[in-house]
Amino acid sequence: MGKHVHQTFFHAFSALAIFGFAAAAAVGTSDDGPATVTSARPIDPHPLGIGRMLADSAIPSSALPSSGPASKSPARFASLLGPSGAVIAFTTTDCPLARKWAPSLAALQDELAKAGLALIVIDVTPGQSEADARKTHAARGLKGPCLSDPSATLAAAFAAQSTTEAILVDRARTVIYRGAIDDQYALGAALPAPRATYLADAIKALRAGTPPRISATSAPGCVIDAASTKAASTTPATAITAESLPPQVTGQVTWHNTISRIVQTSCLDCHRPGGVGPFALQSIDDVKKHTGTIRREVRRGSMPPWFAEAPAPGAHSPWANDRSLSERDKADLLAWLDGTQPVGNPAEAPVARTFASEWSIGVPDEILTTPEAVKVKATGTMPYVHARIVTEFTEDKWVQAFEVRPTAPAVVHHVLVFVIPPLKPGENAAQRFREAAEESRGFFAAYVPGSTGTIYPDGFAKKLPKGSTLIFQLHYTPNGEATTDRTQLGLRFASAPPKHVMQTAGIVDHRLNIPPGAPNHKEGASLTSPADAFITAFMPHMHTRGKSMLYEITPPGGEKMTVLNVPRYDFNWQLSYRPREPIAIAAGSTIDVTAHFDNSDANPHNPDPTKTVRWGQQTTDEMLIGYIEYYNAVEPVEASDADKAAGDSPQPPSKPAIDATIQGLFRTLDKSSKGVIARSDCPAKWLARFDAMDADNNGQLTEDELRKGLEGGK
Repeated sequence: MGKHVHQTFFHAFSALAIFGFAAAAAVGTSDDGPATVTSARPIDPHPLGIGRMLADSAIPSSALPSSGPASKSPARFASLLGPSGAVIAFTTTDCPLARKWAPSLAALQDELAKAGLALIVIDVTPGQSEADARKTHAARGLKGPCLSDPSATLAAAFAAQSTTEAILVDRARTVIYRGAIDDQYALGAALPAPRATYLADAIKALRAGTPPRISATSAPGCVIDAASTKAASTTPATAITAESLPPQVTGQVTWHNTISRIVQTSCLDCHRPGGVGPFALQSIDDVKKHTGTIRREVRRGSMPPWFAEAPAPGAHSPWANDRSLSERDKADLLAWLDGTQPVGNPAEAPVARTFASEWSIGVPDEILTTPEAVKVKATGTMPYVHARIVTEFTEDKWVQAFEVRPTAPAVVHHVLVFVIPPLKPGENAAQRFREAAEESRGFFAAYVPGSTGTIYPDGFAKKLPKGSTLIFQLHYTPNGEATTDRTQLGLRFASAPPKHVMQTAGIVDHRLNIPPGAPNHKEGASLTSPADAFITAFMPHMHTRGKSMLYEITPPGGEKMTVLNVPRYDFNWQLSYRPREPIAIAAGSTIDVTAHFDNSDANPHNPDPTKTVRWGQQTTDEMLIGYIEYYNAVEPVEASDADKAAGDSPQPPSKPAIDATIQGLFRTLDKSSKGVIARSDCPAKWLARFDAMDADNNGQLTEDELRKGLEGGK
């Protein structure tokens, strides 16, 4: 049995995090107000047909407009599409949220027209005539076809469940996005302006030829109930749950109508010319040539590479970057591979997916290139290579997006980039560089096959101090052909300092001691948070004996909960796992990482089962690092350079920081919703702080008392 190493983690936190509860909004939101549980949120796209072809449904004649621009009475949905596709928006006259979102939909019409997208509004108000539907449609400033669907026939054909749901399809009827227009409205709540513009972002991605960052969200509204005479129920619909989603394609599954879309969505990122996959899968001939290999790897669960524990049956995946095939996609793909592999109708083929020959993050503001090409031999193994780049930035840079690009990706296993701020007078440069390039300290940027870059939402960025040196740690895996590589790092800078600083920390066990022949040796490490934070990603890292890794969080006084389980770790895929919404952790929470190692001769990747294995950089040694990416709930307020030089204290917390803290504390601790925090609802370890701020000693904290205590630093 291995040991459990304990650490303290994160950098400086603001003293405002007094109670240890999350006090800021999630990534991609602002501090304008807390989102309620009924607001639009990213959800698992797998059950919703994202990437599949929407059926060319017949449109009942009763739904067709009798006059106006759509008077030609098209018989099928496809004839209503614009040159680039369409947005299908559901609505009713009497749903309050549908009314609220109508101006937002109208405001998108110019953008839709520029993009070549038709706007097709489907009104599911029960008992409403086509004339009344068009009248409401015009009064809301909406143009183009308005289809009357009082019996929800069309809604059922498109599996729509909410009166505020929008579906974006391209010209080949491939579903690109499904969900809410934005997050401005919720049941019983509203924001002054949207913080996340989901539909507009998906339209921009479609125009750019890239998948949207978020392809599915819940759609707060009223339930569309096609099974009853009341098409739009007043029952709130807070999520799209389409486990019984009808097939988009009826009849035979073919290459053109189904399989090509699965391959485009799940395989082409790697399996294309210039990609890291060993062969391309761009055509039906490519797939047929590799039928046996594809069938084997899909059945094993090795492809597409995704190793997090599968959600319970009927549950949605919590991971934003989940690469796995849905059960439906997997079944269709295997059935097609096992069958006669029909080609189908070329008219049903998807829009060909294109890949930028340059940077996936957009044009970088700065490109940094390793100074010398690395010679990669044809066979055997290679020790890690380290390259150094001295930046020439004369001011701190806030990096909102970064991408690592090797010139020979087929032989690059992974790249880690570390930042070394300018050396202090008398500091040992060699020692500093060695320490900075030690993986356990966290990293600035990373490259792994299939994941080369990161783009943070507005308001989030990483800091690159002026005059820094970058250390590239490059791991090469020879593939039979000698080559050379010269890796680049592209950076895009934020236009202003961010609200939140993204950081990476490692949960590390340096004292590994894995006995010879041990098939399931356990080791572990843990970290304790001194204040509130949000975790935005996990990245397990071990070497060839790594077998599994488990992340668990225990809040103060609470029960331990599993946040990530990787039961089958694969060293060949250094994957990160990004939750759809950041995970809030309270001050005093413990993050435990538990790993198992297989040092037996049954492990085909084990270089030497007779060896006692300890910590080391080479793959013949081992590591246990549970990386986390995070940001502080309330960022520390930094003193100016002059103040630091003079040894002065940092400036007092800003009003926005105090407001964010108060908002978070009341959201978490105001159990009675009466605008006060009761002493009985405060964790025991923070009662002394509570009592110091309770000016009238009545066992309750008002907002005024809390604000005065924070501003006065009591």
